[in-house]
Amino acid sequence: MKPRDGAGSQATRLGHLPAESWSGPLIAQEFVDGFAASVACLVGPAGVFPLAPCEQRLSEDGRFHYLGGRLPIEPDLAARAAAVAVAAVACVPGLAGYVGVDVVLGNDGRDWAIEINPRLTTSYVGLRRLAVGNLFAAMLEVAGGGAPAIVWRNEAVIFCPDGEPAA
Repeated sequence: MKPRDGAGSQATRLGHLPAESWSGPLIAQEFVDGFAASVACLVGPAGVFPLAPCEQRLSEDGRFHYLGGRLPIEPDLAARAAAVAVAAVACVPGLAGYVGVDVVLGNDGRDWAIEINPRLTTSYVGLRRLAVGNLFAAMLEVAGGGAPAIVWRNEAVIFCPDGEPAA
């Protein structure tokens, strides 16, 4: 169960756990056991361009509290995450700009898009640190009909839910 319009795993829980205080509408989704990731996509007239997928670090208490992220992830997981994110974005006409897609790469080999966030997400701060150039300039390039030319540093970035670097 999760809020229809929440953020940061707010009031999200496995169905058997008691509800947190939430007055808005909730939705139910099937629980998928697997690797939680997020993929930011730059969407423009020339297409959908996935950025480096990030691991979503979540609490393991059934409440899915967002603990921040880590990137880059293993290349095979990154390819799976990017593929499901691009497919999900293609299902929603009219998306443009920076679009975040939360995915679960199932332990059974099936991959799922969990939600689409048509806005900047926390992973932007990690992506910005990993990018060699100006990530916002790449966003403008895509908005103008071009394709981004992003180079990524060969290092790990771990960040907290507020976007600050993890200790």
